[in-house]
Amino acid sequence: MKSSIASISIFVIMVLSMIFSVHYLKIIDSKLIYSSDQIEKSLESNSFDKAGDFLKQFKIDWNKYSNKMTLFTNNNEIDDINLELSRLSQYIKFKNKEESLASISSIRSIVKSISDMERLSVQNIF
Repeated sequence: MKSSIASISIFVIMVLSMIFSVHYLKIIDSKLIYSSDQIEKSLESNSFDKAGDFLKQFKIDWNKYSNKMTLFTNNNEIDDINLELSRLSQYIKFKNKEESLASISSIRSIVKSISDMERLSVQNIF
């Protein structure tokens, strides 16, 4: 009987942990997507100074969340975002609109894929 209670308790804790992690990733995802949208809007209106300011805020948020995201996801995606952020900062610095837009699109795509990969679904289970 004690082993059954222990097993059920561990199962419940695991399920609650998964729910928490998915919810937490959704919160992070929405904040980062919103920030990337702000950068993109600034770039589309040729406001590179504004885009640089939004990028600084994005980097602050990213540095705050990326360490926690490594608990939930593959580190390759984290590294890919860090690489694209480095590229994006240079593209914005030199006012290269096309490359900046492509880079922010890549960042947004990677962030979305992290959230999609960790979502509870039948596709992710098998």
